[in-house]
This record gives sequence, structure tokens and C-alpha cells, in this order.
Amino acid sequence: MEAERKANAQHVTTAQNKLRNVEFKKAQKAKKDRDTRLAQLEQERCDREKKEAQDQREAQRKVESSKDVFVDSSTGLMWQDDGDAKTVMKNWSDAKRYCQNLTLAGRSDWYLQDKEQLLGVYTKKIRLEYISSWYWSSTTYADGTDYAWIVHFDSGNDNINAKDSNLYVRCVRDGE
Repeated sequence: MEAERKANAQHVTTAQNKLRNVEFKKAQKAKKDRDTRLAQLEQERCDREKKEAQDQREAQRKVESSKDVFVDSSTGLMWQDDGDAKTVMKNWSDAKRYCQNLTLAGRSDWYLQDKEQLLGVYTKKIRLEYISSWYWSSTTYADGTDYAWIVHFDSGNDNINAKDSNLYVRCVRDGE
């Protein structure tokens, strides 16, 4: 009888262990499924926040009512975007003077942008009207004061050029 009781107890213990093992595996699967779903929800939240941030940045980069300028709120810069930005060609000194004397969109504090500002237009893919050509920057070449940095609006390449050459001009001002 004792042997039968031990056999029954061992059988019950084995059955209980199998049941616990099945329940444990079910719990593991449920946890894995829950973790997978939480990861999916987190990814969806991140994607949604990323899109919302991108949409907000795009909304901040707005065109003012005067279609002659473009405001980039991420930098605070207002860019000349009128017909002159596609037609006016000047040497470097005249380009600087042109910007200093420019009155556009009711503002008169324009200047010829530096090389980094001009490169920023290309790298940010700001959609300004332009000619596929070289535009002056105000940045003088460090190894030769007769040269200044220029940026090609189509390719984003920069280079130096003699200041007495005629190239396109685009002016900028600090926004409000």
C-alpha cells in the first residue's frame, strides 16, 4: 500500500509539474506577446511623434504674405525670394552693397549671408527660387582677400571665386 501511495504521489507530483510547466510556458508566451505589442506601440508612438515634430518644423518654415521672402523659423532668418534673387548678378563688393541697400517686405536691414548660412539653405532643402548657378557669400577666403566663398545652389558645392566676377546675389536678414 505504501508503494501504491508513493506511486500515486509521484504521479500527482509529475502531473502537477507538467501542469505548472504548461502554465509557465503559457505565461512566458503571453509575456512575450505583451512585450512584442508594447514594443510595437512604442515604435508607433515614436514614429507619430517624429512625424508631428517634422510637420511642426515644416509649418514653422512659412512663407510670409509677401511672396518675395521666405522665413525659416528654425534659424530665424528671412531670405530674399523675389525675382531679383534669380536675375541680379554683381561682383562681390556690389553684392554686399546691394544687400545693405535692399528694402524688401518692409525691411531694410538685409545683408549678404555668410558661407555657412548659404550652405544651410542647400542642406536643409529650403525651397527657394534660384538659378542653377553660383551665389556669393560674404565670407572672404582666408588665404587670399581677393577671393570669397561661393555656393552652387543646385549641388550644394562650395568654392572660392575672384571677388571681381559677377555672380548671383541673395540677401538675408535676421528674423524677428
